[in-house]
Amino acid sequence: MEKIRTYLNKIKHSLIKWRLVLSIILTILVLFIFLRHFDFQLLFNSIMSVNPIYVIIAIFFFVFSLILYSWRWKIILDGKKKVNSYTLFEAVLLSHFANILLPVNVGELFRAFYLKSKTGIKLSLIFGTIASERLYRLLGYILALVFVIFFVDIPKSLPVFSYGFILLALIIIIIFICLVLLSILISLNKKKVAKYSEKVLQIFYKPRKIKYSEFISNFISGIKFGSSISDKILIIILTVITKVMYAFIMQLVALSFGIYLPLYSFILIDVIVSFIHFVGNGILGIGASYEFAMAFSMTLYGASKELGLGVAIILDLVYIIPILVWSLFYFKREGFAQFKKFFGKDTYY
Repeated sequence: MEKIRTYLNKIKHSLIKWRLVLSIILTILVLFIFLRHFDFQLLFNSIMSVNPIYVIIAIFFFVFSLILYSWRWKIILDGKKKVNSYTLFEAVLLSHFANILLPVNVGELFRAFYLKSKTGIKLSLIFGTIASERLYRLLGYILALVFVIFFVDIPKSLPVFSYGFILLALIIIIIFICLVLLSILISLNKKKVAKYSEKVLQIFYKPRKIKYSEFISNFISGIKFGSSISDKILIIILTVITKVMYAFIMQLVALSFGIYLPLYSFILIDVIVSFIHFVGNGILGIGASYEFAMAFSMTLYGASKELGLGVAIILDLVYIIPILVWSLFYFKREGFAQFKKFFGKDTYY
């Protein structure tokens, strides 16, 4: 068993190394293509001419969206454990800070760890609630795609997108239905799934203080989509509101550059950017894929890539400024103890 585990770990480390090499090569290639004939002076001038009032309003709505995000998570969690709303809001903000601070995307891990340290809820159960929340987020993208297909005019510069969105919507809907059915099936056979998961995971990982079967069992218990029909409806409403709000934040930032587009255009842009960012950063590991995707999406509506990149940079600031400001107050009050514990031994057990 130990030889198999060592061999599998070698394969895993080799794949990680080659993925890193591939992501660096792809990032350099994308940078080269994007920055060809790029006018940095135009980018600088466009950023300097931004109307700050729209940016301040966008920051306000971003903070409000985080409150709604925390509220949605609370509804899912309340089906298992009662948690203070402010603690959840703090966990969400710190998870965003962790993503800004660290080179890898560990925000979800950190907010689970932070909630455990504040409430004593088992990490495995918290991960289950985060998985439920991810499914609702996926539902949000499905609703956005359906809206785009039926109600939004695809830019004439890319008519093939109309067919692409229909195909993408069908794929995501199928994935969503499969994940929901799989979650229900796993929940109904929790003991069997935990038992077989224990055997499989022991092949890849050394035994821990906690049995893998117990971890899996707690995780499955955390997969809950709201304790009642009214909870599920409220979660879906909050999901729709947050999606529209993200589009509105983009619209406000575009207005700060003097770009006037209807709100539904930014729902389309949000879908395009999210998909490109997921593939580019999540799968291929391309750096700054969000900024490239935002710049590309803005060019569909006649903006230059310099102006599009300017919008992306200001959007980054809209997201980063409130998180950094709040984090400074938090660390002044609490110190860095939580981050030190996060990297400690057996954090996730």
